[in-house]
Amino acid sequence: MINIEDIKQNIGSYIRFGGKGIMDGLKFKRAKTGFYKIVNADDESIKLKAYKAKRGCMLPYWEYDQDYEILNVKEFKLLPVY
Repeated sequence: MINIEDIKQNIGSYIRFGGKGIMDGLKFKRAKTGFYKIVNADDESIKLKAYKAKRGCMLPYWEYDQDYEILNVKEFKLLPVY
């Protein structure tokens, strides 16, 4: 379950999600392409930007019931690109 206060404290860091369906995003190998940069967060949505994306995206509050993993910028830079 997403803790919005934890997300707010990590704006500027990178996040990947477990998902809610058949595939679990946390079980894949860590790679830059699986993470999103946290741009902003509030109780209604989390604003994100995918790796090398020109536009941002949004995760609405009704999708907050999934697992997640947060990496700081230093950890993210060490990841490979697949």
